[in-house]
Amino acid sequence: MKHALAALALLTAGTASAGLLIDKMEIAAGTLTVKPGALLVNDETIYEDARIAIFDLGEAGVLVQGDHGGKQCPFTYHVVNKDTGALRELNPNSDRSTLFAECERLVDIVPSLGTVIFAGRTTGEVASVWAWNGETMAQAVIDRAATPEPVAKAEGLAAWEGRYLFELLTDTEGRAHLATALRPEELTHADLVAHSGGAIERDGDYLIGGACHSTDCDWRWVMVALRLTDGAVFALLAEDGIDVIKPEGEDLPDALVLALEMGELP
Repeated sequence: MKHALAALALLTAGTASAGLLIDKMEIAAGTLTVKPGALLVNDETIYEDARIAIFDLGEAGVLVQGDHGGKQCPFTYHVVNKDTGALRELNPNSDRSTLFAECERLVDIVPSLGTVIFAGRTTGEVASVWAWNGETMAQAVIDRAATPEPVAKAEGLAAWEGRYLFELLTDTEGRAHLATALRPEELTHADLVAHSGGAIERDGDYLIGGACHSTDCDWRWVMVALRLTDGAVFALLAEDGIDVIKPEGEDLPDALVLALEMGELP
């Protein structure tokens, strides 16, 4: 399976880092804040949706992901101008029926380049790439023929002990390793919920890390186990139920079995 991370590597020549999800940030126009169902600049609501996430795009502005829920094409995307606080769709000339990002999932962000990468909801391959050209976000074309190989070996994985899951998700090599098991939309889910959690810990032959959404910790969370002997990736993704990701024929590590039985992070 071709992963969107291959395109990311080609685009950035090894300088990529995923955007870190935030709930509040200071911009020239004031304070940009995510509240339940609304995005505000200072005290003025500029966008409403069932769930909202924002990502810093550097000079290009702030990416806004709106999620109206459901299983079919739940996301829309906008960019906030940091100087004015104005909101615009990434493709302002498109009508709703052809809005490019409506059925695509956010895969990765390169803040230093103002680049946003999306994958097809069903194919898992890069569907569109948008980059800052100094004035606006414009669609780019990328050769995405390459397929990434697992980059982390046992000695490399061990270095993640004591660090945090969001760091693993935003590290180029760490994310590429997770992408050998998780589909782009599953990585996006992890991005959106990995707000807070304890440090990654060693449990026998595994490194175990978990994190949850800052306002919905009981039901929106992610837990990952990395097997040190061979780099195998195991994960639980919780939102509408709990999705289990593991190598075929393998049993979950005990820590993930406990979380699955409890229905929450241990």
